[in-house]
Amino acid sequence: MKRYLLLFTILSNAFCIECFEETGWCYNQSVNFAFYIFEEVSINDTELNRGILEYDGTVLCPNNDCDIVGAFNGDICVGWSIYYINEELDNRFTLPVNGYDGNEYSSGYLLNGDIPTFKIFDASNNHIFEGYSAIDIPMFENFGGFIMENLYSSIDLNISNLKSNDFDLLGIYPNPFNSRTNIVFRNESNTDIKINLFDLNGKQIQSIFSGKITNSIQSINLNSENLTSGVYIMQFNLSNNNKKYVKLTHLK
Repeated sequence: MKRYLLLFTILSNAFCIECFEETGWCYNQSVNFAFYIFEEVSINDTELNRGILEYDGTVLCPNNDCDIVGAFNGDICVGWSIYYINEELDNRFTLPVNGYDGNEYSSGYLLNGDIPTFKIFDASNNHIFEGYSAIDIPMFENFGGFIMENLYSSIDLNISNLKSNDFDLLGIYPNPFNSRTNIVFRNESNTDIKINLFDLNGKQIQSIFSGKITNSIQSINLNSENLTSGVYIMQFNLSNNNKKYVKLTHLK
């Protein structure tokens, strides 16, 4: 498994299709592109499995266990790469992202001013996760180069414990989060639910929700306007004083 990343290689491979079979991610190399450059990409604060960057610009993955980072415009893949770090140059990961160049094969690709999204393929469990940037993602610009901070994803292991016959936490998206995050849960009992946010010292920081919800799926926004960067604990106070907890990470 290998990928070509250098500029001259990208130009020489224009109009070629690149596919990653495990995910079904495919894109045509466009004449228009930009580089999004990340310090690191991680899942649950653990760096992805790296490939090996060769001197000719190829990225090798001898054991086929490397993680993959993809770029998207909506549902359309506009680039992907084996994760690597260029230790000889800048100690960063560079992902070429493709734009629309007027040809049919690049229809739906990024236009100047569009903002790409990112996904991470975890090779250890064949799962795809949404990627979240520690800073606002810059708008695409042909031949641009955007130096980012880290790209993150999170699998909160505590979510699996937040299930019962009446209550099911369906997800917290995104987590880690920057300005706001969505809390999605299902409640099948006619009971009051309180959702509170605490810091790691046990001090209540915010009351997120308090009320009665019956037989429905709810999505509640948490606004982080008054939060500092750090780790927080969200408490779900259910019926019969049954309490459950999940960890959140706020990036500012």
